[in-house]
Amino acid sequence: MLGLLTASGAEPLARRRLAPLLNAEGAVLLETARVWLGRNGAWEPAARELGVHRHTLRNRITAIERLLGIDLDDVSARTELWLALAFVR
Repeated sequence: MLGLLTASGAEPLARRRLAPLLNAEGAVLLETARVWLGRNGAWEPAARELGVHRHTLRNRITAIERLLGIDLDDVSARTELWLALAFVR
C-alpha cells in the first residue's frame, strides 16, 4: 500500500503531521516511536532495544501523544503515525 503513495506527495504531509517532533529534541521521540511501533507497541522489547527502562519509554510515548494530540491506544492514530514515520527519515 505504501507503494501507492508517492514520496513527493506523502513526505510534505508527513512532515506537517510530525512537525512537533522534527527538531533536535524530538529526534529521540521519533526514534522511540519508530521502535515502539516496530515492536507492535510491546513495552519490554521496545525498551530493551532503546536501552531504556520501560517507564522511560512510557513517558516518551505519553510525550509523543501530547505533542501530536493523539491517543496511541487508537489503532487509527498508530497507523497514521506509522505512515508518517515511513515517509520521514
